[in-house]
Amino acid sequence: MKYFISEFKYVFNELLHNEEVQDEFYDDIKTNGYCVIKDFLTKDQCETYRQLIDDGIEKYESVADDEKSDYRIFGIDRLIPEIRNVFARPVLEGLYKKYVDRNQLNSFIMANRVTPKPGNLGSGGGWHRDSINRRQLKFIVYLSDVGSVNGNFQYMPKSHRVWDKLGQNRSLKKGLSEYRYSQEDIDTLVKNGNRVDELTGSQGTLIVADTSGIHRGKPIVEGVRYAMTNYMFDHKIPVHIENLLLK
Repeated sequence: MKYFISEFKYVFNELLHNEEVQDEFYDDIKTNGYCVIKDFLTKDQCETYRQLIDDGIEKYESVADDEKSDYRIFGIDRLIPEIRNVFARPVLEGLYKKYVDRNQLNSFIMANRVTPKPGNLGSGGGWHRDSINRRQLKFIVYLSDVGSVNGNFQYMPKSHRVWDKLGQNRSLKKGLSEYRYSQEDIDTLVKNGNRVDELTGSQGTLIVADTSGIHRGKPIVEGVRYAMTNYMFDHKIPVHIENLLLK
């Protein structure tokens, strides 16, 4: 029931929304769960942000995965003024307000640098959903060129839709609240007619994704992948994430 209560709220919000959005981006998100916006940042901007991330990892408290492949700074925008307005664009504001919530937004920016390490699971620690009974948008901008060996974002189209969430977990004999998936689970879903999209792009490429759909950062094999992600919530930031934020 909680799946549908949340969805009614979002549908009602869409009906009330009277601000303009770029329809092609919004339609892509509604249909597949994501859209891609090229040339969101310039190469010079990306170079500046990469340096700020390198400096920040050395200077501020950062979080690393077990393999020391993925270094993250949660809330980097709170201490580095140059980063605060990276995602402050009317087109993105409109997408969030129409797709998620017109009135409530709690957000922060996470910056990360990912390098190849044996056994790395990729950014995010493998296949998962960020939430399962509500929509959740994230804005992810590549700050380096990202190909299929550089830890690109992978997404299962349509897995963000209510009936697909229910059907996919049931087909895998998972509880309806489970949000982590093994590679075997993904292979089973693909055999059942789903697919995985490889979202590669040059530096400056922006991905807008409903991360209630199944996704991951692909395990990195070559190079260094830099990115910044705008986390956004239509409720309070969860405590386990709030505790990671720079003060």
